[in-house]
This record gives sequence, C-alpha cells and structure tokens, in this order.
Amino acid sequence: MKKILIVDDHLIVRQGLKQFINGLGQLTVGGEAGTGTQALQLLSAESWDMVVLDLSLKDVNGLELLKTIRRQYPALPVLILTAHGENSHALAAIRGGAAGYITKDSPTEELQLALLRVAGGQTYLGPQLTQLLANGLHQNSTSLQPAHESLSKREFEVLLRLGRGTPLTRIAEQLSLNAKTVSTYRARIMDKLSLQSNADIVRYVDQHGLDPGGCA
Repeated sequence: MKKILIVDDHLIVRQGLKQFINGLGQLTVGGEAGTGTQALQLLSAESWDMVVLDLSLKDVNGLELLKTIRRQYPALPVLILTAHGENSHALAAIRGGAAGYITKDSPTEELQLALLRVAGGQTYLGPQLTQLLANGLHQNSTSLQPAHESLSKREFEVLLRLGRGTPLTRIAEQLSLNAKTVSTYRARIMDKLSLQSNADIVRYVDQHGLDPGGCA
C-alpha cells in the first residue's frame, strides 16, 4: 500500500484528507506535517511514496518547498492540493516539478482520481489546467508572464519597496498613503504571488531580478 505524507497547515484539512485517503483502500496516510520544516524532517526520517502538498504554509513558500523536495527526492511524486486556483500558481507548480495540481474545491471524485494517478506514477492536471497548458506551452515558455505581472502599478511599487526592506509606515509616507492601505496592498501581493512573509517577498524580488533600488 502506498504511504502518503500530507503537508498542510490546517489540522482540520489534514484530518479530513487523512480520512478520505485511508477510505480509498489503496493508499494510507503515514504522516502529517503542518509546516515545511516538519515535512522535511519526516521526509528525511522515513521512506514515502507520495506527498500531498498545500502551497500556503506558515513557515515557507509552498513552491519553494516543492523545489526543495524535488531536488532532494527527485523520484518522489508531489500532488499539489491547494486553495489557489490562479493560473500563475498552477503553472509555477508544474514547472517546479509537481506531478499533479488540484484545488480544494474540486469534487471528491476528481480528488480520488488525482491521488490514485499520482500515486501510480502518472500525472494529473484538472480540465482547466490541461487547457491552459495546451494553450500556453505550445508557445515559447518566455511568453508566459511571471506572477508579478498580475500586480497593479501601485501593488508593484509596494512590492519593490518591501523588497528592499522598507517598513510599511515609511512606504505609506513615500506613496502618500495611510499604513492600513499599504498593509492591504501587501496582503494582495502575498496572495497573488503565493508568498507568506516579508522574507519571501525579498527573495522573490531578488530571484526575479527586480530592482528594489529603482523606486524613489
């Protein structure tokens, strides 16, 4: 029987998913992790057949954790199960080596199919993502826009300032906004880019070659 590791920061989600997976009769949940750190500890301590990974974790960007898992355990399939349905997240996950991608609002029949396919060494992409890939990957991959292209002009300005470590209050002064508005922009940025902390923002700006020093 295939042994599954669930990585999700919500206990209720883990419990419900564990009950669902064990009820299939072909898979068993051998462990649960609420953080990326716990997940890596469990992966190094035992042998696993599959990881079910959420992208929203409190201590690490889920996409970065996916890359780490794929680098350290290249033969281990990872199924992304997340609330993020945005195209940029799905494409980034597939590019990062995920064997499957499914959203938490999918029908249980689709979740079962995804679990069994990925556990069996196949890939699983939902109908919408399949169409997206069919449309997008026939083009040059450089034509697929990075996630920050979805930001508004003001959100991008805030992103650059956060990228160089500017405090929210200082950003508010620079942009003639109140701190609450800047905090709202920050929340939107983190949601659109699937980031969890200011440190993630700094890394994102650096990894994508953005110039945080270019803002006034």
